[in-house]
Amino acid sequence: MSPPDNLEGLSSAQLRELVASLFAKITELERAVAAQREEIARLKDLRIRGEINESRRAEQSKNRIPNLLDATRDAAATLVG
Repeated sequence: MSPPDNLEGLSSAQLRELVASLFAKITELERAVAAQREEIARLKDLRIRGEINESRRAEQSKNRIPNLLDATRDAAATLVG
């Protein structure tokens, strides 16, 4: 809806109609902004969780290698000794 050229020439009923349509538009835009904020928060949460999971995986693989080496040594010692 384009703004009227002369607000002074509008009747009271026309001004009320214009204000009502503007309030409807504002409500629609506020809903869109809220939805976008939720989506941004969700995407940020996914990114953060992904980074945490990758760092956990790296820690687990670092911890796993010495454990495998210890298990291999223990098994070899059992066979030899």
